[in-house]
Amino acid sequence: MEKQDKSSEGSDAIPEVLVHTFANGIRVPQDALLSVQRDRYETLGSGNVHEPEEEAWFQTILEQTGDTGTYVDVGAAIGYYVALVLRSKLEWKVISLEPNPDMRVFLSQTLDLNSIDRAKVYVIPKALYDKDGSAPFRLQSFGSAILENSSRENGHFDFLKRALMTIVRPLGKQNEGEVLNVPTLSFRALAREAGGPIDLLKMDIQGGERTVVPAAEEFLNNGAVKWLIIGTHGDKAHDACIRTLRQKFEIVDDRRVVRGQPDGLIVARFRE
Repeated sequence: MEKQDKSSEGSDAIPEVLVHTFANGIRVPQDALLSVQRDRYETLGSGNVHEPEEEAWFQTILEQTGDTGTYVDVGAAIGYYVALVLRSKLEWKVISLEPNPDMRVFLSQTLDLNSIDRAKVYVIPKALYDKDGSAPFRLQSFGSAILENSSRENGHFDFLKRALMTIVRPLGKQNEGEVLNVPTLSFRALAREAGGPIDLLKMDIQGGERTVVPAAEEFLNNGAVKWLIIGTHGDKAHDACIRTLRQKFEIVDDRRVVRGQPDGLIVARFRE
């Protein structure tokens, strides 16, 4: 098993960590992964790929965009997609929203493991919500969510995902199940942070999309975001996103069930 020792590089360097290297070369801390995820990487026909269907869209979109731009990762978790984007878009502005403190530690480790300067990623320790303020937030590995979203009925796949995360907690997380009051920000506040049009926004907020996307309808319809990739959690959340986006966006992928992951998937492009 691959290891990386960063202990001699300064006070904020990560200690020796076990490393999982994906087939595309992206490296992440082994302890950040669930055992069910590692099993999935080994059994998928495409072989050791994090999310094959979603990643294919990432690659397609990145190939169609310029050398400068803005990527926003809402619910960035361990920073896998942040590393994927910065591997080919070195000059892009990258904003990462992640309210889970455990995940932010892993995100920093992922940046280090992929030789990405931490200063290139603006990490916002807030949750995207339908308003600015604060909200109770349950820590549950990759399924962490604002409490009202966590308790909402989001369908069979989301229930299964949360059950698995409770059973197979990653080794590095000590606060699973704890509820924190975390700061929140709206889409409008996020746009101010971006400082201009967002070329690509990825959202994976465990059911929060059901309220967040419709609340941002006017903002989205003004063309502030060019491409959206949304992981959806249950039919109601999926339908709410589609209803909002179909007015001004071309829906280029619309699936409630995606091979190799328990989330649905929406990929949408703003119609110029």
